[in-house]
This record gives sequence, structure tokens and C-alpha cells, in this order.
Amino acid sequence: IFKGNYKRKSIQHWQQAALLLGLTQYYNKTKEQKIKTEIQNFINTQLNNDGTWKKPPQKIDSVIMGYALITIPFLDKQQYKPAFDTIYQLILNLKGIDGTIAYKKHNQQFRFVDTIGFICPFLVVYGTAFQVPEAVDLSLNQISTYNKYGMLHNTYIPCHTYVLNSKLPAGLYGWGRGLGWYAIGLIDVWNALPDSHFAKKTVEENVILFAKTALQFQNENGSFHWLIVDKSSRLDSSTAATLGWFFIQASKIPSIETECKIASKKSLQYLQTV
Repeated sequence: IFKGNYKRKSIQHWQQAALLLGLTQYYNKTKEQKIKTEIQNFINTQLNNDGTWKKPPQKIDSVIMGYALITIPFLDKQQYKPAFDTIYQLILNLKGIDGTIAYKKHNQQFRFVDTIGFICPFLVVYGTAFQVPEAVDLSLNQISTYNKYGMLHNTYIPCHTYVLNSKLPAGLYGWGRGLGWYAIGLIDVWNALPDSHFAKKTVEENVILFAKTALQFQNENGSFHWLIVDKSSRLDSSTAATLGWFFIQASKIPSIETECKIASKKSLQYLQTV
């Protein structure tokens, strides 16, 4: 940033949101007052007391920040509903004729795997909190449609994107960070869906399938390659971190509990070495 190498400020939303999500998890475990204070200080930089954004988000990259905020346990969702309504409207503005969400307004012909992580968890939490079932349905449709057109045939390996009209994949299969975006979107949707929701079991089956796929590509030291199918590609910490999060959450499912706990621990041990 100091060198002026980053031309897209939007990537800072991912980084800030990830840090906020992590601090929130830490607070949930420890109830440490210092962490709560720091989270509240950050909230104050983003949101006004009347529940609106200090700087309204313009791009879909910001949705994950909305998700990080809406999941803070001591944040009054009703007070800040206007801000979350803005995020929901931002998503709807990118809805295509097929009913799925595009990454960019000017690029409607592709559907990117990144959107699974960006938007899907927010939509479920928002829809559940404010009784907007259409938001939950939109999230589930985004995932199920990507499963249909964006996966390598007869596998559960996502491609970077697929073409809207032809329904054909484009870009890399097995891009590690693409798996990461898919993983955190899928597992956080599963976590956020009420047990009584009709789609909970289907999403859980997706989690199991994806876990079994991703486990095959973890190296013995817990790492993952930048391109998971290419052992000659460099190792990628982002992939290890996102899949590590996926594995520990997926370990709540009895049929994959043991292997997912081992994989998550290995991911964490690898991250500690780098």
C-alpha cells in the first residue's frame, strides 16, 4: 500500500473483514473486554449512530464487511438495520436475469466463485435476522447453481468462474483461494441456517462432499498449493487458513469429524511455521 502497488482499495474490505471475523471469534471464546472495546472502536469507524454507513459501500467486495459486522454478538442488529439493508440492496442490484449474483455490474456474463464467500453467508444471516426468506433463498440458489455449472465434472473442485449463457466453465480449476472462497461461503451458510430450514440437510451434504474433496489435496505438513492439483506450484497460506476454518466447522458433522479435526490442526500447525 505504501509503495502504491495496490490499485484496488476493495481488497482491503476482505482483509479488514477477515480480521474482524477473527477478533469476534476470539471474543466469543474469551469475553475479553479489551477485544470488545477494539471491535466497538472499529464499528464506530464504519457506522453512524442512526444505523447508516459512514461511507456507503459501492462494490460487492464490501458485502463480507457487512457480514463481519452483522455477526458481532453485541451489535444491535435492529439499530443498524439501515446499513444492512444497504448491503442487501447492493447485492440485489447485481442480480442477473438468471437469478444469480454477478461480481461486477459491467461483467454480467460470468459468475465467479468468489461471490459464494462474499455474499452467501451475509444473505442467510440477514434473511434470518430480519425475516426476509428471499435473501436466504438467493444465497442457496447462488450455491446450488454454482454447484451445477462451476464444478469440474464428477468432482467437487470449483472452477474460478463459469459463463452465464453457455453454462461452461472458464479459468482455473483447483485455484486454492477459489476453494477458500467457496469453503467459507458454504460452511458459514451451513452454520447460519436454522436446523429447521428445509435446505439444511442438502447444504450439509455439500459440506461433506467438499470436505472429502479438499482433504485429498492437503499436504502432510498441513499446507495446500496455490493450484491444488499442481504439486509444483507454490504453497499458499490463504488456502490453508480458509480451508482450516472450513475443516474445524465441518468437524461438527459426525461422519467427517475425525478427519476434519486432524486436517484443521495440521492447517494451523502449517500456518504457525510461516
